[in-house]
Amino acid sequence: MRNLIEIGEPSWQLSEAANGKQALEVFLETAPEVVVLDIVMDGMTGLEAAWRMREIAPDAKIVFISSHFTTRDASGMARLLDGAFVPKSETGRFLIPTIRRLLVQ
Repeated sequence: MRNLIEIGEPSWQLSEAANGKQALEVFLETAPEVVVLDIVMDGMTGLEAAWRMREIAPDAKIVFISSHFTTRDASGMARLLDGAFVPKSETGRFLIPTIRRLLVQ
């Protein structure tokens, strides 16, 4: 995904994390405009990390991705956090447009 974003939007600054705990640490250090979280991660899930991020920054913009959930499965979860969901199989088509949409909200 990093390569996809770097090619599509080379001016965007990116940070990475291997799991939800690291994602939360990076969030605290960098205060990103948009966060992309995999729903299923070892240790702290993306949903758990998102809830904690929202406790810190209620207006945090979050995109959920997953290969284990469908858009229908994830729509309720994403609505809870006013986020968005992109199936991993569709990241090439929908990830950058979804991030752009959140940036202008």
